[in-house]
Amino acid sequence: MVYVIGSEARIEKRDVALGTQTQQCVTILSGLSAGDRLGAGDLSKLKGGTFVKIQDAP
Repeated sequence: MVYVIGSEARIEKRDVALGTQTQQCVTILSGLSAGDRLGAGDLSKLKGGTFVKIQDAP
């Protein structure tokens, strides 16, 4: 499961299928589309429907 930043900057939970996993990388086989924005940081504070402020990575 991942948190996707959906329409109107709301968090959506989304199930994903995982493929190959290493210590540095995980391949996601399905559940995401090109251009999807993911939530990162303190994920314990996120839940479905929460509004977020979008910041670009430095």
